[in-house]
Amino acid sequence: MQRWTLSQLQQQLLSKNAQTRRQAAEALGQLKDGRAVEALLMALTGGERDLLVKHAAAEALEEIADPQAVPALVEALQHHQDEFVRAFAAGILGKLGGVQVVDVLVKALQEGGGVDGMAVRCSAAEALGKIGDPRAVESLITALARGDKWEVHRSVAEALGKIGGPQAIEVLWSVLGDEHAEEVVQGAAGKAVGEALRVPPAEDVLLEGDASQDPCPSCSDEDLQPGENFCLCCGSRLPSPFTPLENRFSRVDRTQIQCPRCRAWTPLNGSFCSHCGKRLLPETPYDEHAEAGVQRAANEALREIGDSQEGGL
Repeated sequence: MQRWTLSQLQQQLLSKNAQTRRQAAEALGQLKDGRAVEALLMALTGGERDLLVKHAAAEALEEIADPQAVPALVEALQHHQDEFVRAFAAGILGKLGGVQVVDVLVKALQEGGGVDGMAVRCSAAEALGKIGDPRAVESLITALARGDKWEVHRSVAEALGKIGGPQAIEVLWSVLGDEHAEEVVQGAAGKAVGEALRVPPAEDVLLEGDASQDPCPSCSDEDLQPGENFCLCCGSRLPSPFTPLENRFSRVDRTQIQCPRCRAWTPLNGSFCSHCGKRLLPETPYDEHAEAGVQRAANEALREIGDSQEGGL
């Protein structure tokens, strides 16, 4: 197998053959040599006409991950005439730029509407999600509420899920319950809820006593735990907090999610928060009256949370 030197690959980026240029860009990415950044930036932002070559150059820059490329990428995002070059630049900045490029990405997210600039707005939203700076939440929420293509709304919902926080979670809940929202956007919101309600790492918790108490007076559920004020199964307020019958310590491992209303951690397997009684999903996938799109979104959210649970164990 032919092994090319850095200098040879840089020369091949100038070839008249588009496939040769693309393969050279891919090989430079695999080398991960910062000396190739300048040539790859030229391939991305110069006069290159082949979209596949530009894409390969963008991926190579992301693989090399050299911060020296950031100023040129910011310049390309702000001023380049080619929408796809701007979108590629935004995507790379999501990995390389850090919090210092948040304002630039927010500005790109706020541009235009409709088909024009759609790729740039999608990439800007995805980049903001990768960076994870909470300062971007307000702008992402505004973008989600603004009339735009569903592709943009999907990227924004996913970004909100990655950043998380009470404000982002509340907005994602509202999308799940919005009968006018595109189904694909609801599906993205469902996944984003699962991402935002990150399951904390499993750990042993010392609880005083491990005795059981009387079942829920409303639904007869017997799976009640110490300190719960509301039934996880039906949402009814319990008559009194659980008082242990035995004075001893036991270790328990409980997987939980964070309630969007009261921010307390509540067991994952309940339909309602055990602290404030809020329904954890607007409509569950088992609700026969739920809209089909919301049912699918709820299922996606539950699968996402389940995947997070397995990853944390």
